[in-house]
Amino acid sequence: MALRGALSDERFQRYLDASGSEADALRLYVWNAAVSAAFYGPLQAVEITLRNTVHRSLGSAYGQRWFENSRLLKPGELRIARDAREALKRVGKVATPGRVVAELSFSFWVGLFANAYDNTAWRLQLCHAFSPRPPRNQLYERLDRLRTLRNRIAHHEPIFQRKLLDDYQRVLDVLDRLSKPVKEWVDHHSRVFETIGRAELDTERF
Repeated sequence: MALRGALSDERFQRYLDASGSEADALRLYVWNAAVSAAFYGPLQAVEITLRNTVHRSLGSAYGQRWFENSRLLKPGELRIARDAREALKRVGKVATPGRVVAELSFSFWVGLFANAYDNTAWRLQLCHAFSPRPPRNQLYERLDRLRTLRNRIAHHEPIFQRKLLDDYQRVLDVLDRLSKPVKEWVDHHSRVFETIGRAELDTERF
């Protein structure tokens, strides 16, 4: 089958193992692509809202170029921020705070909620950006699971084996603490529930 060859045997095998026949595997592939597409908007909202909230919070305490502050950030995060500035300069752009913030990966933002920042960025500043305030370790776990989901979708990997309704609830939980209006807007426009609820046999488009 030409389509199977284009997808690669190794990639297709994961769908085949889960479904049993080539026809059902292709239906599962289409369903997986549809669910991945449905998650794109909600995950985008989490990433953008999180990074802008962190930027405002840390910027108000440490200045707009807080990502260069060696007393605040660990060497790993300082290196990532430096790489972001250099990437902007290579394409002829001035590394303004706004551009650097947009250049930084979701992994960078999630990392600011890890144990290493519990007594510094979290307790001194970031904890005040969430209402109601969650336990930091619980928030980190939710963000890290969403980071994994985001990366799997970005790399066109299967997500059908995940507990996707739990993933979507994590999206809503994080947004609810960051910005209730954004959470309500995302939930109103989201196609996640309806796409997950649609059987593979009924999914014809992605």
